[in-house]
Amino acid sequence: MEKDKCAPNCESDEFLNTYHCEKCNIHVEDCISCTSEAVCKECENGFVNRITNKCVSKCPDYTFQSTDKWCEKCEVSGCLECTSKSTCEKCDNNQFVGSDGKSCTPKCLDTDYKDGVKCKKCSIMPNCVECDSNSNCLRCDTEFVVGFTKDKCVDKCEDYELNV
Repeated sequence: MEKDKCAPNCESDEFLNTYHCEKCNIHVEDCISCTSEAVCKECENGFVNRITNKCVSKCPDYTFQSTDKWCEKCEVSGCLECTSKSTCEKCDNNQFVGSDGKSCTPKCLDTDYKDGVKCKKCSIMPNCVECDSNSNCLRCDTEFVVGFTKDKCVDKCEDYELNV
């Protein structure tokens, strides 16, 4: 735009196109504030998808809803549903969410167990290095044995138990 001409001051639901104002929602449906014909800043209903700059009623896969009503891209590789840039809830391709919630993995570590689509730590039981639930230990650290009830690791079997 030339510096020697005046242009109108557009309303919040308009953008300046050369020397005239145009409504945002003509170019992007449901858009009530924009910076150009292709970049929406705020939607009347729903959220702005930062990838497409369009208004959407629900954030698509591989994105999450931020606090400012934008759909932001997940930064966790392979994360289908996330709650923040680095916190995954569900992974794609039948992968599991790592126990840290910040990764997707084809299988849980021995020190984790599967709980639906997530891996969870066995660490609820001290010295348990392999488990299949939060209360069923399969293998303990080398100085310990799995207790008879399998809910803990003990340094030795009770007198009435056999060490097998």
